[in-house]
Amino acid sequence: MYVPPLFALDASTAVDFVRRHPFATLFTAGALGPYASHVPLVPRGDALVGHLARANPQCGDLGNGLALAVFAGPHAAVDPAWYEHPARQVPTWNYVAVHVRGRVVVLDDARAALEALTSATGLQDPVSDGTPERERLVEGLARGVVAFELRDLAWEGKAKLSQNRTPADRERVRLQLAASEDPVARAVAQWMSSGAQG
Repeated sequence: MYVPPLFALDASTAVDFVRRHPFATLFTAGALGPYASHVPLVPRGDALVGHLARANPQCGDLGNGLALAVFAGPHAAVDPAWYEHPARQVPTWNYVAVHVRGRVVVLDDARAALEALTSATGLQDPVSDGTPERERLVEGLARGVVAFELRDLAWEGKAKLSQNRTPADRERVRLQLAASEDPVARAVAQWMSSGAQG
């Protein structure tokens, strides 16, 4: 990802962003060519853990080396009419994104698949409520997935939030986004209020 220094997120902010927004697009380039799946990837230690449905053809490319996980954050169009001198400007886009490159390691035992499934789904609803019926359901689901970790991670975070504008123009953009009916645009305004580092 092209990250001018002005827009770079520090590593701790990038990691925190992924903890709060774990849904990723996972890219591999193997026998299938460039291929992507949309999956939750949960930080665990120095790795990201996830799983794919065993029927997903991307599973065959997981053992072929590196993968790229893209975590997209809030984004919004910026209208040049919002600037002090709109005739001198062009439309642009403000956004937050984190890319994580890593080495794929397939976790090919049933317990690892179960833990990956539990980690991902536990974000919304605890998988195991202690009942035998629920345990059997989870174990059956785990047999249908391929668990993996991304290891040896390289993190890149970008928050393009009008830092290249004058303070007055930046505030104009923030106020316009904050007043939007679109909650995603308002989320961009919140990032702008908190600064480029998160």
